[in-house]
Amino acid sequence: MKIKYFAAALLCGALALLIPQTAHAEEIVPITYNGMAVDEFQGIEANYIMGTGNSNTGEYCCAGYVIKFYKELYGVDTYDINTVWGMPTVVKPGHDVYLTEVSVPKPGDMMQSLTYSHVGIVKRVENGKVILIEQNYKWSQNGQTVAAVEREIGLNEAHFYRLVIDGKEMYFQDENTIGYGLEPATGIPSINGEGIHTLQAKLLKNP
Repeated sequence: MKIKYFAAALLCGALALLIPQTAHAEEIVPITYNGMAVDEFQGIEANYIMGTGNSNTGEYCCAGYVIKFYKELYGVDTYDINTVWGMPTVVKPGHDVYLTEVSVPKPGDMMQSLTYSHVGIVKRVENGKVILIEQNYKWSQNGQTVAAVEREIGLNEAHFYRLVIDGKEMYFQDENTIGYGLEPATGIPSINGEGIHTLQAKLLKNP
């Protein structure tokens, strides 16, 4: 586990000491215990620990969330995300896996800051703004560790990368969708051979 996160050692840097300077809408949440889940997307929690300057590596680092998100949802390992220069590396043995930069992100895409070492995942896009799920975006306020939840940034404030596995783009249609991208979502059969749209219609009729 320590080796897995070593490549992200410099990623979060002094982020925990930075107080957000943007005017983006966000919720400020106090961190009251170590490991506290402040947000969740597709079943993957964003967890925080109390204190600042202590989450620059490991599972509570910003990179830790991206690594966990890609590994648990796609079985993909993520490396080289400890810098603002260059696209991270993704690996899944036996599969053709890569990231491609997109100008208009969708839920599930990776966010990489243009100005400092920080990454997150796109949770949704609203009115030309990107709402993120991330870890280690925290600071001290009146002696209390607080974190920004569902922070909002502009499309021109970051790189956005989409995961591609065996030619299929991995993203979600919206924050609540289960299924990846257009092609996988329309082509997934059930165990009895029925198409996904048929099953959805039955579920809506008989919840």
